[in-house]
Amino acid sequence: MVTAIENQKVNIRRARKAAPQSRERQIPGYSELSLSATVAAYNSAASAGRLHTAKNRASQGAETAWDTVAGVSSATLEIVSALLRFITAGCHVVHTPVYAATVLSFTIFGFLYAPLDARVSQLHRLPAVVLPESGGTNADTVFASLVPNRPDTGEPVDVDISRFQRLSVREYTVARGDTLSGIALRYNIRVETLISFNGISDARRVPAGRTLRIPSADGVVHTVRRGESLSALSSRYGTTVNALLDANDLSSAVIAPGQTLFVPGGRMNPTELKIILGELFRYPTVGRFTSGFGMRIDPFTGLRRFHNGIDLANTPGTPVVAASSGRVAHVETRNPTYGKFVIMQHAGGFQTLYAHLDTISVSVGQTVSQGSRVGLMGNSGRSTGPHLHFSVIKDGVFVDPLRYLP
Repeated sequence: MVTAIENQKVNIRRARKAAPQSRERQIPGYSELSLSATVAAYNSAASAGRLHTAKNRASQGAETAWDTVAGVSSATLEIVSALLRFITAGCHVVHTPVYAATVLSFTIFGFLYAPLDARVSQLHRLPAVVLPESGGTNADTVFASLVPNRPDTGEPVDVDISRFQRLSVREYTVARGDTLSGIALRYNIRVETLISFNGISDARRVPAGRTLRIPSADGVVHTVRRGESLSALSSRYGTTVNALLDANDLSSAVIAPGQTLFVPGGRMNPTELKIILGELFRYPTVGRFTSGFGMRIDPFTGLRRFHNGIDLANTPGTPVVAASSGRVAHVETRNPTYGKFVIMQHAGGFQTLYAHLDTISVSVGQTVSQGSRVGLMGNSGRSTGPHLHFSVIKDGVFVDPLRYLP
């Protein structure tokens, strides 16, 4: 029995020597990144509005603290293993069942491991409180200290800390002569951020005196639809769940349909942005505006009749170009009303109609870039003179082209 105890002591000493040593990282204000320093770092990061990110980093990214835990745990498990072998052997001599030896071993293990387990559990129940920063260390330095090192170089992983900051908003009253691009430049944000955050549907019609809300970071506003989750939104917009939680000051990842979220770094749909900026379409020709969209007196019957586009008059042979990039969906040469005409299909459910042409320069299925020739102005079909009848169709419904032209 004495020999067995002496052998056990040797095994314990070997286990302690074999345990990996913790790596210390010197940062201003802390001698090492211990468990207590991790808690302090968490509180500093949380006070700077990085609650969810700080909690995530504190529980997963404080690698030197976990190295210490791993080292002690390794030594502890070696002790337990040796205890199990020793007690099992001893109990076998006195004919005690093996399960009793196992219970005894883990009882001893509980007493050994309890103090360590209590310290480790601090990382999983960190309080969301605001404490003063320790030792003059600023929040950015503390936050950076929680970022794990790259396994290949040992250097800290680069993190854009601004992405994890809580959003702040200021107000600006539009003055006469202001433009959205000028306001965006003044506050160092993108025009699309200003548009999305304020629900602007037409960038050309923002009146003086309107109050705009200016966010502290670039991004877009997203209205949650049924079935969406923060994880899905983070993948869609190329951000992180933590960034969404912090930017919107959410206490959990549960979101509901109809809820509005600010997506830091998010971008608008390009087609939607062009529509709002008035850049999706250009005028398809040059000429005199002779008739608008809506009810008018029919020049042939004298009766009020709906006119589904606008008319631009000029001399025969004036070039007609694609108002937007797209694909030619339909070509016709002998229509009694429109004469020779072309219909193009565009992104976003849009179509454009070019009627009363003299000649047609494209064919069905052809891809045509914005500004490329579609044909020449003419007087074909039911027409009072050489002009272009131009229509815009959105999701199968004729809409006023002037809403989309610059």
